[in-house]
Amino acid sequence: AGPAGLSCALGLSQCCRQVHIIEKHPVFEKAGSTFGIFENGLKALSEVAHLSKDDTRQKMLNKGVSIPNGVMVLWWHMRDVILQLVMQKKNIQVYTGETWTSITENEEGVKIQCENGLTIQADLLVGADGVNSSIRSYLELSPPISANSRSARGTLEVPATASPRLRALLEEDYPTIKRW
Repeated sequence: AGPAGLSCALGLSQCCRQVHIIEKHPVFEKAGSTFGIFENGLKALSEVAHLSKDDTRQKMLNKGVSIPNGVMVLWWHMRDVILQLVMQKKNIQVYTGETWTSITENEEGVKIQCENGLTIQADLLVGADGVNSSIRSYLELSPPISANSRSARGTLEVPATASPRLRALLEEDYPTIKRW
């Protein structure tokens, strides 16, 4: 479950009796790179989370760094902040380590069956499962279109035992991450 799916679940929880999240991974891993959340993103997140924009900014700043007009955080820190908000909702159920095996439309909506025996009957199915979406394939929608653009990015953890020169260089350059 990534930020988009978790944010969607938060939004749906405001108008739906029950929201289910099916996550194929057994645990939420540290993956991804840095992520910039600008003012409009903070505003949108504050609305679905029922927090003030200042509280939302502070939650992100607790894990990230302030940049002009926003906050820069590690992808999984942002995901974890949203996941924490999701876990506080009584009407959102998160299933981990589950892989769907069939989706059937019926009079009540849609029935999702998973490998481990989990069956969910729902009114709506949202496929927020990334660019290589299995839901997209199941629905026989067109595949993603490449923009023929590539970007190399990542994160680097610098151990406390790293040379002071390297640590100073990284600390000096960290604010310039906004150049991305």
